[in-house]
Amino acid sequence: MRKKKYFALLLALCVSKSSAHFCSEQKNTEKDEYQALLDEALKCTAKNPNESNVCNCANDSSAFELEKAQKDDLQEYLPKKDLDTKAQQSDSTYKQSEVVPPPNTRAKHTLLLIYENDSNFDPHIDKYYTAGISLKFYSKDLQKPTNKGFYTFMHAISAPTFFPKALSRYLGEEADFATSFGVSLSQEMYAPKDRFSNPPPKSDHPYGGFLYASVMLQNRFKYILEQFEVALGLVGKDALAKQAQDTIHEARNVKKLAGWDTQLQNEGIFNLYYRASFSIPQVYEKSKHIVDIMPQVSFAAGNAKSHAQANLIARVGYNLSANSLMPHINSGFVSTLPNRYGFSIEGYVGLGIRAVVRNIFLQGNSFAPRKDIEIYNGIGELIFGVSLNYKRFFLSYSAITRTKEFVSQDMPTTFGSILLGVSF
Repeated sequence: MRKKKYFALLLALCVSKSSAHFCSEQKNTEKDEYQALLDEALKCTAKNPNESNVCNCANDSSAFELEKAQKDDLQEYLPKKDLDTKAQQSDSTYKQSEVVPPPNTRAKHTLLLIYENDSNFDPHIDKYYTAGISLKFYSKDLQKPTNKGFYTFMHAISAPTFFPKALSRYLGEEADFATSFGVSLSQEMYAPKDRFSNPPPKSDHPYGGFLYASVMLQNRFKYILEQFEVALGLVGKDALAKQAQDTIHEARNVKKLAGWDTQLQNEGIFNLYYRASFSIPQVYEKSKHIVDIMPQVSFAAGNAKSHAQANLIARVGYNLSANSLMPHINSGFVSTLPNRYGFSIEGYVGLGIRAVVRNIFLQGNSFAPRKDIEIYNGIGELIFGVSLNYKRFFLSYSAITRTKEFVSQDMPTTFGSILLGVSF
């Protein structure tokens, strides 16, 4: 019965290419005409699997009359096996159109652990930005606000700005985007060059700890990525940086730093971040996802960090996702997880230029600023590294170098960032 209905639909669809007189006289046609009509109807159905009325006959009654008059002749000319094969192909096409997700959609949640330390790059260095650790959760992408509750709320408050929408229209891509969110708990630790003097020289980097939680909203277009982030936390003794660093040094059997009692005073922190990244489609698509060039911008505003940064990143590898770069803790590079699955590997290098307005870890507390350190208002960042994604698992190593941030600093800062992650 299902097969009869199926051929009735096919024959009805093809009649849009013919006249009503042709429908009434169809009973006298030859075998090759039946085959041509059937092939044309199958093509029409395959192109429009979700629309049953794309190639309508003149009217429904003529379609049923055609089915009744011609079904026996049609089965006589075409073997049953051939009919079944064509029907299965059409069904398969329809199912694929329903199941295959958009290429920019990430369908799994991910948990990441990131550990940064200057000793991850050079074990003999322990100064300035000495360590950071972060536990991050990235949600799966929400393609449309169809889910109830929290997902709908997140989608509603993360409406993209004018920039990505306008650029998407200019590129000729659809305005649809996938929204996701992330939450993280992080800690950063800072120390002077003279680690064993108490107090350290006033012209040296002050001791400081930063403990904070953040919420990030992300909009992913085909070639454009946009992020909003809010960070809430505190600096000072209650940030527990001394305790964390002492634990690390005990585990590595390294001498503890002497001047943590001179660290920044307790102060609540509120910081906002906006980031955008763009994959150049002429490079990404023509290289068949082997090369990706990404211009980026990022902005920070708050009582801990205020700056603007412009970046350019080049990535080379296999099965690259557009606009993906493994996340870090303390850098101005725009990063997010890949959304292509299976296996991917890549190497990357990037340059960034930052205009600095405020850095609490050099300039001191908002209510008690330090006047002994003169900061540079323009600094640069360099990143290079490798990353691996195999099915649900992520692994990456990055080295990040930052030029001198204050006048009395003896050398640039370099630290290594290690990431482990799993999707579920």
